[in-house]
Amino acid sequence: MALETIAMPAAFTRRGEAGRSPAAHPLFWRIAALVIVAVCIALHWQVARSAIAPRTPWDENHVLQMARWISGDHNVTPMTGAGYYPGWSFIMAPIWWFTHDAGAVYFIAIVLGNAIAVATIIPLALTAKRLGVTFWQGVAIGGLAMCLPGRVVNADYVLSEKPLVFFMAWMLLAAVALWQQPTWGRMTLFSLSVTATFFVHARALTFVVVAAVWLVLFFRRNIGQALWGLVLLGAGFVAVRQIAAWIHEAVLLNKFSQGDNLVSGLLSATPGDIVRVTATQIWAQFVGTAGLFGVGLLIIVIWAWREVRALHVGIGGFLVGLTLITVLISVASWADSPFLRPVPGVRFDASIYTRYLDPIATLIVVVALVALLRALSRPVIGAALGVTFATCAVVVFWVAPNVPTWGNLDGPANAAAILTWDRFFPTGQPFPLPLVPSFTNQNRFWLYASIFVVLSVASFLLLRTRPRTLVVLGTIVIAGMSVAADPSQSRDYPARVTAAVQDAERVLPGDDLLQVDFDRSCRDSSLAVHQMTNWLPYWLSPRVVHLVQIAKGDKPDTPFVVSCDRWPEADSLGALAYDGGVDYIYRLWVLPGPVQDELKAKGRLLTPAELDAIHGE
Repeated sequence: MALETIAMPAAFTRRGEAGRSPAAHPLFWRIAALVIVAVCIALHWQVARSAIAPRTPWDENHVLQMARWISGDHNVTPMTGAGYYPGWSFIMAPIWWFTHDAGAVYFIAIVLGNAIAVATIIPLALTAKRLGVTFWQGVAIGGLAMCLPGRVVNADYVLSEKPLVFFMAWMLLAAVALWQQPTWGRMTLFSLSVTATFFVHARALTFVVVAAVWLVLFFRRNIGQALWGLVLLGAGFVAVRQIAAWIHEAVLLNKFSQGDNLVSGLLSATPGDIVRVTATQIWAQFVGTAGLFGVGLLIIVIWAWREVRALHVGIGGFLVGLTLITVLISVASWADSPFLRPVPGVRFDASIYTRYLDPIATLIVVVALVALLRALSRPVIGAALGVTFATCAVVVFWVAPNVPTWGNLDGPANAAAILTWDRFFPTGQPFPLPLVPSFTNQNRFWLYASIFVVLSVASFLLLRTRPRTLVVLGTIVIAGMSVAADPSQSRDYPARVTAAVQDAERVLPGDDLLQVDFDRSCRDSSLAVHQMTNWLPYWLSPRVVHLVQIAKGDKPDTPFVVSCDRWPEADSLGALAYDGGVDYIYRLWVLPGPVQDELKAKGRLLTPAELDAIHGE
């Protein structure tokens, strides 16, 4: 089937556009593309400069420790949390063959992840080319999409989202190529790309479902190839689940449970909360993409509608399916959250969560930019402007007045798309609700961001016939948004306990690394025990860390125990605190025996009286 079958519908472009060569000004587009790629690299480098250790002991330490296990080092202490799929860990596993220094592993993983992020420009550019622009225009488009805050903020993390977007981009390219010209090879590549995406992230199970439905509809094109694609998809699904379960059995304290409560969460949420969360999450993507997500969303909906009427559901339908199911999962994850209201410890990200939609927004932005470079028609931009304005009005005047905007984000990646505006967040400064946003009050963020996105979409009416100006201004605006979104965040790795362990190794005779027990039975009401369970084994690598529950009768395997700063069992066990600091609520203790005697003689241990003095008792 000819390329025109999958190219952007003609009605999306101005009258007479078909006669205009998309290859005009080739030198400009080559230079622009290379500059945008350089900007993308620079943005990722700038944001990643602060990434000296994981930010989260779950999303990052999980995939890092799985990579360690996959590399062949099975001294991986079981971790707390819901678990993650291992595709990204397989990519990182070779790092552990060369070093077990946790800081070095993290640095290399950051570089590798950001290289993958920049490399995502390649499949995005090839997809854009198949949708009707030149290769260098496609590179510029892909580069702009990867310069968005929703992508660049992730440069500060070792998260699965970077390879997730990478494989999603190849999945879309495979779908476009397959629809353009069905072949057995292209069908194979499409199913494999969907499977690879699923292997990276459990949330991509939804993409497997969409792909399966799309292949059923593909029967009208080629039933044999569609059946082959479904067989491969089914086999890939089973293989991914089996491999993930095998690894989870070894590295998780409890069973894999990511996504277990989505259905119950959606069913228990009120209709009002479902609408509010949907509105704010869509609005946040409008803001985080300078309106491009709204334009692209309208395009794929119209595109899919035309395909349905023609009884051939192609790329438009595929993109709508991916978007709808992603929005459903994201909304289901937060619609019943208690943090939608001002409760103690409230999380603002519950109301404005962008992390789940950021990846699909990248693909939709590519569609929008292709259409704009091909001179998107005024009626379509006007309709997008109307949708954007209506969404902003709903959010500003109905949702925002009751949102606890002062709550924490629980990590910048959770709201990366809107971090450009964080200077307007009243973080930690509660105020009475409801409060309609104004230009001067504490809820002003919503109004400023809404005005920005409405003006951005309106500007497309002026720039629709000026693609070079659009790209230049787009680069400046998007790069500026990402620079402003560069997060400043703490890295709460157990530096003090690690320093104490390293000091003990220097003082004691021999070159052996210490083995350490971590006492999980000593805990408070915070998440500290779970954080330390995931932190300590990774950051002390390659040392072996055993989990024990001493209060429940477990016997320590070594003289060194990491337990609470105020450890109830210390006196009865005769344990002495190492002269070091506290991480979370924990410090290093040494049990009675020759090792304790030697360290005590060298002045490394605190007496009970000295520890009481530190506690101010």
